[in-house]
Parts: sequence; C-alpha cells; structure tokens
Amino acid sequence: MNKVWCYRKLKSYVVPLLMLIALGYGASTLAAGSPSFSATASGTTSNLTLTATLNIADADVSRNGNIYLAFNFNRQWFFNNGAGWVLFNGGIAPIYLTAPLANRTVDVVRNADMSGLVGGQLYAGYGLTENDMLVNGKFGLVYTVIGTTSLPPNPTAPLLGEAGRFVMLASQAVTTTPGSTISNGDIGIIDIPRTGIAGFTPTGPAGDFTVLSNGTSYAPNDANPAPFPYPLKYATLPIGAAWTTTGALITQVRTDLGIADTFLAADPNPGAPTQVSPIELGNLVLTRGVYRSAANISITTGALHLDAQGDSNSVFIIVTDGTLTTGASGSIVLDNLAQAKNVYWRSAGKTTIAAGTTFFGNVFAVTQVNVLAGANVTGRLFARTDRVTLIADTVTKAP
Repeated sequence: MNKVWCYRKLKSYVVPLLMLIALGYGASTLAAGSPSFSATASGTTSNLTLTATLNIADADVSRNGNIYLAFNFNRQWFFNNGAGWVLFNGGIAPIYLTAPLANRTVDVVRNADMSGLVGGQLYAGYGLTENDMLVNGKFGLVYTVIGTTSLPPNPTAPLLGEAGRFVMLASQAVTTTPGSTISNGDIGIIDIPRTGIAGFTPTGPAGDFTVLSNGTSYAPNDANPAPFPYPLKYATLPIGAAWTTTGALITQVRTDLGIADTFLAADPNPGAPTQVSPIELGNLVLTRGVYRSAANISITTGALHLDAQGDSNSVFIIVTDGTLTTGASGSIVLDNLAQAKNVYWRSAGKTTIAAGTTFFGNVFAVTQVNVLAGANVTGRLFARTDRVTLIADTVTKAP
C-alpha cells in the first residue's frame, strides 16, 4: 500500500490534517505520464546531503504551478518556503517555488546533521494549485531519516576493473527483442565474434545501436581502427589511453570479470561475516551484509527491501550456489540511501528477472541472465559462460 498525504477541508474553515492514509492501490496502477517523486542522498545521517526530484506528468508540463516540500517530525509539519523551513500551523501551505512546471531536482539539505530528526519524513509534490496537488495525488513520500548508529559490518565490494564499463557482458550471446532501452554503459561479447550480439539495430559509428544511449558495443573480432575505433582504457592505467586493439580490451575484461566473480564466490568476505540467506527473500528487509545460500534463492512472495540504514556506502552481497529467480511481485526496493551500484548478486546457475518488475544491482551469473518482458533493471548484467537475454526491457548501468 502507498502512503499518501492529504488535507481535509471543512465547510467554514480549513483544518490542516496533513496525515498518512492507506489507499488500496500501488504505484504500478498509475498510467503512463503520471508524476513521480524520489530523493537522492549521500553521506551519513549526521552529515547528510539530500535532493528531491519531481517528475512532472506530461499533461502538466509547462503549465504554471507550485512546487512543495514538506517534512513531518513528531506529528509536526514543516514546509520549505523557498527561503528556509517554517513550522506549519494551518491555513495555506507555504510554496517552495512557483514557475512553469518541468522536471527538476531541488536541494533539501546539504551537509546537515539530521541525527536529531531520526524518523522524520520528507514529502515532495506539485500542483497547479494546492488543491490540485492534494486531490490528484501529485505528491509522495521520498525519504525517511534513519539513524546510523550500531550499523553491521560493511562488506568489501569487488573491484570490477574494465568490466565496470559494461552494462551487459556475456561469454556467448547478448540478445534482445524490439522495445528494449539500454543506457549509460557498454555491451560486450567475450568469447565469440560480434555475431553473438543480436537483435540490436546499428546506428551511427560502428558498434552503436539505436536502443543504446551513452554507450557502445565491443567484440573480440572488431577490426581497428576501421570500422571500429580503438577503445579507450576505463580502469587500466593509463586511464583514457587507447587499447592497441579491441581484442586486447576484451582479454582484460575477461580477466577482470573472472577476478570479480571469484571474489564474490569466495567465503568469507574480508569486510563482513557471512550470514545464511533465506531461500525465499520476498517480503523481507535485509540490511547491509553478505548473504549466502547453498540452495536456489527466490524473490516471489513480495518485494525485497534493501535497507542501507542511512549509510549510502552500504554494500549488499547475495550469493547462491544455485539459481536466482524473481517472481511477478518480487521487485527490489532500495531504502534509506541504499544504492544499486552497491548491490551484488552472484548465482552459480542462471538468474531470471520476472516480467514487469523492478530490479536493482549488479548480477554475476555463471551461466545465463534472462530478463523477461518489460522489466526495469538498474545495475549490470554479467553472464560469465553463456548469455544475457532481454525481452523489451529497460536496463540502466548503475553509476
């Protein structure tokens, strides 16, 4: 259930009832073009930098409207009026900004000590009027302040080396059906020629695809310098210098991928003790740590929440000696500064991501990564000995 924020207006006066009520629908029921709200945070609770992002519904873009930022703590409400935070005692809600509506990111706090506000909740919203925002649900809870004391040990993350440049990487094949969107990383095939990259429509310079933005593709048989330009070093010194051939890059990628995968498979992790992972992770909340199972792992009974507890550097490592499978309700949710780039999934068998779900993290599958229709993945998809397959999916490399 979503928690939403509302006013109750009486006949002769206005009672500010800013409260949370439960509605029987989820975000997935919203039509395309509906507004969305999120927050990005860095640092710890005692030194927090926080921004809020408002994505405006298509129908509202360019219309004149108001931006609102609100914070609830100990049943008191505060609004940012553009000059600072003020206590709200009723009446008309203070406005952060009035302007033509467009997607925007706004500063909330910068290097602030929020340790005395643990449990406080930040809301962001907009509307053509205050009533438009409240009645039409154009707002959302975007962040909850969480204490950072007594955090569990933080695992050591693997070094990705040249593999880090890739959003998708496989030994034998990387394939897609029409309708996929891939961004912010490269596509690579390691052990066979470029014919292993299939289903993508070429465009522009050699290696570029219509569905791939801010990235290109590499294969061991690419001819340099024409038609394929020399690739540049991403994590190998000197960074930015040209590789002698694409084949030389691929050789290094194969090595770096193997090192990272072996590191994830090793037990114990140098930074944190190993915990036994449940074989069903749906409806659970995991804090940072290393979770390992000798059996198959599923996320099918509900969403899995990964809770960083206010530390944006928290690392999550989930390892199975079998397969990893998500179900229709098995989306991944990042809470309290958790970041996709710090989540690592390692399966000795294949990994399957269910259709229409949201998935965060870097997948290291020994065999296959199969992403079913309409999934939204933020992270990386690596298949060390076989293939990565997409069916009209959205895949974005985590920064």
